[in-house]
Amino acid sequence: MNASYAKFLMNKIRNDYDEIAEEFSATRKTMWPELADLDKYAKEGGRVLDIGCGNGKLFGFLAEKRKKFSYSGLDVSEKLISIAKEFYLETEFPSGEFRVFDGINIPYSDNSFDAVYCLATLPHLPGREMQVKFLENIRKAAKPGAKLIITCWNLWQFKFISFQLKMIVNFIIDKILGNGKYDWGDFYIPWKKRGVAPIYRYYHAFTLSELNSILKKAGWEAEEIGYKKRGEKKKFNLFAAARKPMAPKHL
Repeated sequence: MNASYAKFLMNKIRNDYDEIAEEFSATRKTMWPELADLDKYAKEGGRVLDIGCGNGKLFGFLAEKRKKFSYSGLDVSEKLISIAKEFYLETEFPSGEFRVFDGINIPYSDNSFDAVYCLATLPHLPGREMQVKFLENIRKAAKPGAKLIITCWNLWQFKFISFQLKMIVNFIIDKILGNGKYDWGDFYIPWKKRGVAPIYRYYHAFTLSELNSILKKAGWEAEEIGYKKRGEKKKFNLFAAARKPMAPKHL
């Protein structure tokens, strides 16, 4: 994907989520059942970064599991951040912070976080160059030995066959025309907002090998990579737990 179109998509992603913020937030109230053990990666007293935090659902989830921790949530959508602040910072959750960011640069000092969560966020980064840069920036903000938790919607399931066929057609046409606007696995998933035309959100459908490859390229050590099961669906979400390498010891 060419750089100018990747930049266009980043702006579109921000605008799309601002447009659907209230309806989207209403569908994201509790943690998904297959991720009910996510708190095990956030140690007591540690510092947690939640990238693509949306309405702050993870903050509420962790607050029920941990007595003491420091939380920072980032999102590109100003409206979702406003929803998170209103609910969590003005009610019974006095700690933590929520900030708007540009989607790729992490606005914190190096070696700051013990755990970083990136739940359904990485697939919104368009193009391999931007995806790797994003993961490199996260690695810089993480402490040596810190954990990175990634989930991705598995769009390679049979029930998404219509989206897969559209992706293939778009990819072939783009290659013929030489536009550089589609990578293999680039989907546009509709959000059907009431009263208006559907909003098509950009989403890159990762495979396990692809996810493992970019983690390695960005300097992470994958410790766990596979699928999460939801009900009878054995491959509902892709899941990865990675570790930032410890700093080398100087003799």
